Amino acid sequence: MLSDRLFYGRRVGKGFSPAAAKSLRDQADDFCFSDPRDLLTEPYTDRFLEIGFGNGDHLLAQAAAHPSTLCVGVDAYQSGFTLALRQAHENTIHNVRLVNADVGSLLEEFPEAFFGKIFILFPDPWPKTRHHKRRLVSEHFLARLKRILKPSGFLVLATDHDHYAQQIREAVEKTISGAWLTPDPLMVTTSYQQKAHNAGRAITVMKRHLSG
Repeated sequence: MLSDRLFYGRRVGKGFSPAAAKSLRDQADDFCFSDPRDLLTEPYTDRFLEIGFGNGDHLLAQAAAHPSTLCVGVDAYQSGFTLALRQAHENTIHNVRLVNADVGSLLEEFPEAFFGKIFILFPDPWPKTRHHKRRLVSEHFLARLKRILKPSGFLVLATDHDHYAQQIREAVEKTISGAWLTPDPLMVTTSYQQKAHNAGRAITVMKRHLSG
């Protein structure tokens, strides 16, 4: 499957080891998927999606807290994907499904109104003006995302970049009809979030309730 959105960034981080590659092979059958339609047969009452799950800390915390919900993660970076896969296996968190891919290549493959909640936490802000076109969250992207969100579903976004926060808010208001809600505290402090705190950057968390 080819994405209509270019992927920017390094897919494989430094230090990707043979042990990590073995982890992929050993656990892939239990926790991974390639065709989103295969998720239709999973016996869960609801589904959450996290786009760009990093090392998987937040995704796995959501899965552990909601055992009747299938928590689906999409991330293009192989190193974090491998770590999340290993943690899901070692902690026997069975309601997690992962795919190592650019989400742009998958959005049209998910069934309509499939997810009750979608998380996009700390997407790359691409702070330089000439790179703003690389930002993930845009009106075009959100219009595609809206199709797979259930009526009365929730979209949760977070960033530590003020300009990007304003851009996200404006794009959401133009594409996702509904209301802003007071967001719940994020379940875990991710490594990226901790770096933002250490650098003194404010965290903006936004929660949009889709009006069905």
